[in-house]
Amino acid sequence: MSESNAYRYADIDLEFATVDNESWNLTDSGVLFKEKQIDHNNVSKPYLSSWTPHEPGRSLKFQINPLSPDTGLKQRVEYYAYRSAPFEQTIHIGFSFSVHSDPSEIKSWVLISQIQQMGYFVSPFVGLELRNNNGQMELVLIARNTSYYWIDGSNGPNGGRIELGSFPIEKDDWYDVVLKAHPDPDGDGVIALYLDGELVVDWTGALGFPEGFLGRPFIETFQNAFGIYRKAQEGELIVYIDNYRVSDVIFSAVP
Repeated sequence: MSESNAYRYADIDLEFATVDNESWNLTDSGVLFKEKQIDHNNVSKPYLSSWTPHEPGRSLKFQINPLSPDTGLKQRVEYYAYRSAPFEQTIHIGFSFSVHSDPSEIKSWVLISQIQQMGYFVSPFVGLELRNNNGQMELVLIARNTSYYWIDGSNGPNGGRIELGSFPIEKDDWYDVVLKAHPDPDGDGVIALYLDGELVVDWTGALGFPEGFLGRPFIETFQNAFGIYRKAQEGELIVYIDNYRVSDVIFSAVP
């Protein structure tokens, strides 16, 4: 497929973007990307920053402020990038990111990009997380299916998720990621992850949930979001994201 035939479902380069003061919705080149507007527990409005690896340009700064885990709350600032995608579709998600926080500020799970099945509350079947591994910050790729899940506060028979890979990252460095995902709960799902142009994960297996799983009305469509979503934690977390793209082909998603 030539580049002229590629299609981008989302192209958020932030060059001419604005963030609404009240709704926090993002508009980029005339296209509206809705902020989820839930779990705004001690979080800051996203900020358009001049700090970016793509000069000239801008990035989007996400900031989550300290909150006691004793509250039992979640903290979230996330934008929908692509919604109502059919299950048979393969998508490619690419973006640049940088973490402006020490690893010690990460106390529990933190999502910065996720793909979630629509129609029922369930943890995402593909996610990119940040983790503190004994003082080393890591980017972690996770997946879920009918054996590995977190639904209604309970794990699947084999656990809450599959960890497909973890990769060390450093504070204030920029990284480019491209994620390929094709959900298929029957075993033909695909996930591939490129980090700074290198293929670091190439996985196939069951991915996502069939309609009617556990008696729930799962719908065979999915949605993609980015930002920060985490369990309440004492540390402040700042993440910059730039050139967030969702495409039908990999080369069109490269940030």
